[in-house]
Amino acid sequence: MYVIETHVNETRNHYISEPFHTETFTDNIGELFKFLQREYGRCVSKMYRDLKDGSTVIVGWVFSKQRQYEDCKDTYQHTVWVELAKSVTRIPERYEVNPIYLEE
Repeated sequence: MYVIETHVNETRNHYISEPFHTETFTDNIGELFKFLQREYGRCVSKMYRDLKDGSTVIVGWVFSKQRQYEDCKDTYQHTVWVELAKSVTRIPERYEVNPIYLEE
């Protein structure tokens, strides 16, 4: 199982990093969710993806917490969009994702 993470500075409204994927340490979605909460803060939303047939599916979560800048004492709202995937293929300019659909 893989996660595709997109990190955003919500305070200044810009990307901290381009989306990147990593293989997870576990295939247990509950264990992964708890790890992500410890790492990135509280879950503020589910992540949805629209399908071609017009339906919407849950493919991940959105986490958020206050973080301190590395070069000063100011803080910012750090938000991380996490999408779960069975497989990920990097194609120029984007990812080809085989998503995992989560239950409501």
